[in-house]
Amino acid sequence: MENKRNDHIIYFKDLLFAALYRWRAILAVALLAAVLLGALQCIPKDNTDADILYQDAKKQYDISCNVLNTKIDILQNNLNIQLDYVENSIFMQLNPYSLHEATLKLYADTGYQINPGLSYQAPDKTGAVLSAYEAGFLGDQITDQLAQAAGTTAQHASELIACTTLAGEGTITVVVRCTTNEMAQACLDALAAQIDSLHTGINEAVTAHTVSVLSKSVTQKVDLTLVAKQAEVTDRITSFQKLLTEAQQQRAALVAPQHPINGSASVVKNAVIFAVLGFILGAFVSVCVIWVVHIISGKVYSARTLRDRTGLNILGCLPGKISKNTLDRWLQTKEGRCLNDIASQTALLAACIRNRCGEDTNILVTGDNAAEDRNALVEALQASLPEKQIAGADSLRSSADAQTALAACDAVIMVVQCGVCQYSAILADAEIATECNKTLIGCIVLGG
Repeated sequence: MENKRNDHIIYFKDLLFAALYRWRAILAVALLAAVLLGALQCIPKDNTDADILYQDAKKQYDISCNVLNTKIDILQNNLNIQLDYVENSIFMQLNPYSLHEATLKLYADTGYQINPGLSYQAPDKTGAVLSAYEAGFLGDQITDQLAQAAGTTAQHASELIACTTLAGEGTITVVVRCTTNEMAQACLDALAAQIDSLHTGINEAVTAHTVSVLSKSVTQKVDLTLVAKQAEVTDRITSFQKLLTEAQQQRAALVAPQHPINGSASVVKNAVIFAVLGFILGAFVSVCVIWVVHIISGKVYSARTLRDRTGLNILGCLPGKISKNTLDRWLQTKEGRCLNDIASQTALLAACIRNRCGEDTNILVTGDNAAEDRNALVEALQASLPEKQIAGADSLRSSADAQTALAACDAVIMVVQCGVCQYSAILADAEIATECNKTLIGCIVLGG
């Protein structure tokens, strides 16, 4: 036993395959843990305080939604108004660098004179007359006429006309801004056509007077003040669009609070999350338990670990229990387990024994494995080694018959079955054989 090893090597590959062979147990435990943890999340809980917090959060959420919805409606309405104005307004279509203006200048004479001999002077109604003309030119009737001449609505035509009065001079100047020369001429004609009707009405309502046309003209000019006024409108549209986008983003960012009890979506989500965590945790714990059992069990795992742990010679391996499951057979193949037919392996073992036993003729085959398996092996070896006398017996440390057979033999072969025999028992049997001065040929591993 001078080859006995005192260090115990644990191979990660052995741990890995030890877990993979028990994939059914790992899967069962993982599924059970997933079901348990997932089901725990579906159990109703007493969430009185959480319900109060939910109601407060829901109320605040509703208030925020209403405020933002109202803000969005107002901004959208204002933006639509501005866009409609830009699309239909003649004012926004004016070219500041090529502006056409129709100008009508009138002079009103009320015949007012100052009487130097009187301390009391009659009131001068020239200003009232001019104001009446201004009101008339800006009134609905003339605005409708301008709208027809400009091809627009009265609403948009009203911003094209402007009046300037000088009471001291008795003049009123009416200016209509237009996009084309033809439009300006049509507007000028519409203004001139209304002078007589305005004169008649003001004569009756204010005072008798005369009115005369000082000038009528259509001119083209540059008015840079329009640039700033039109820019104000476009800037206002940009501002409304920005505010509307910000309000919509704030509305989209609002997240409705979920009820802690009735939030089925939240319950399902939590159940799924904990089920996944339970599955992972269950699988991890199962693998750890399998690894711990594998390490502390002290049972032979493979021919390689038997050689490393005991230092005994390995004569060869015979196939153990071959699983009918395709996955298990694939794992056995990948791990390098013996899956060859027994006849060819037995012939190989017989040749190896013949080479190692020398002149020894009486060979004892002993081990902790099942008696029928050991007897079948003895018969197969005897048939392959007719020149030898091969007998079988139970473990040397626990059987009196085995001890009697040991005394009569020349050499010993130990049969070790993976997953059944323990390293300590194998070493004990090997020590008994060597103490009795018997040749320990080596071990035959079943399922190695």
